[in-house]
Amino acid sequence: MTVYWGFRKWWVARVPRFAAHLFAYRFVFVPAANRRRKSWAVRTRSLVIRAAEAHRSWVRRLAEFCKRDLWTPASDFLSADLQAASITRCLDCRPTTFEYRWPKNKIAINPCGRFAICPFCYARRAEDLFRRVIRTAMSLRKTQRNAIITCRISTRVVAAPNFAQIGWDDEAVFSYASLLRQALLAEIRNYKKIRRDLARKTYGSAWFVIVNPVDAGWELQTRQLFVTKPKAKKPVYRAKNSSSIFLQSAKITDIDAVVDVAGAFVEYPRGLLIGYVELAAAALHARSNLRLYNATGCLYRRNTAKKRKEETKFLPDVP
Repeated sequence: MTVYWGFRKWWVARVPRFAAHLFAYRFVFVPAANRRRKSWAVRTRSLVIRAAEAHRSWVRRLAEFCKRDLWTPASDFLSADLQAASITRCLDCRPTTFEYRWPKNKIAINPCGRFAICPFCYARRAEDLFRRVIRTAMSLRKTQRNAIITCRISTRVVAAPNFAQIGWDDEAVFSYASLLRQALLAEIRNYKKIRRDLARKTYGSAWFVIVNPVDAGWELQTRQLFVTKPKAKKPVYRAKNSSSIFLQSAKITDIDAVVDVAGAFVEYPRGLLIGYVELAAAALHARSNLRLYNATGCLYRRNTAKKRKEETKFLPDVP
C-alpha cells in the first residue's frame, strides 16, 4: 500500500464569510488547531491559517494510525489499493467553505465522511446544526418569544487500565476499545429512557456523545441541547460518577447568545488530534457503527428533498 503523506497545498481564491462558516471556524477549526480565540474579530487570513493548522494535525494523526496499524478509515477486508484510495481521500479532504483556485481544471471536493475525527467533515455537521438552531430561533421568535435554549454537558472519566505500563502496546488498543464501547452503549441506553420525554416536553432537542482522550483514559462527554419554555423541567439522565461541567442558557431572541450555547454543544474534542495516539485509536474503534448523535422536534433534520419551495428560499446564514 503506497500513500503520499505530504501536505496538500491549498490554492484559496476566496473566503466567504457567512455566519455558518464563522461558526465552524470558532468552534471547530480553532480547537482542532489546538489554539484559543483571542478576540471576536476574525480576519480572513486567520480563517485559512487555522484551517491549514487543523489539516496538518489531521494528516499527522492519520499517518500515525496507519503506519502503526492502529486504525484505518477503510475496512480491513478491502484490498491494499482500495485502502490506499480511502486514506488518500481523507488526506485530500478540505473545507467546503473556501473557494479554491486550481491550476488547470476545476476539481470537485470529495469529503471523506469521517465525522468522528476529520475536522472538516466535523465542521460540516456543525454548520448543519447551526442552520437548524438559527431556523428554530427565527421561527419561535414569532410565537414563543420567551423560549430559551440550554446546553448541558456532563462528563465522566473512563480510565485506561495500566496505561502507564502497557500504553505503547498496540494490542492493548483493542482491549481498551472494548472497555470504552461498553460505556458508550450505556450512554445510548440512558438516552432511550428519556427520548419520549424529550419529544413531549421540549420544542426541540439534540444529544451528542463525545469521546475526548486525556492523560490516562478518556473524557466521556454527554452533550444535550434543549429548546424549552423558561421554567420547564428538562429531561436529563444523571448518570453515576458524572458531573455537570457546563450549563448555560440563552433567550431565543438573543441570537449572539444562542450561537455561543450551540457552539459549546458542537465544540471539537481536541484530544483526538493531540492526545495519545493509542487512546485516540481506541476511541474510534469503540464508536464504530454506533449512533452517538440524535435530535428531536424542531432540531430534527428534515428530509430536504421534500421541502416546499418557499422553505428552500430561506437562508439563515447571512453574513
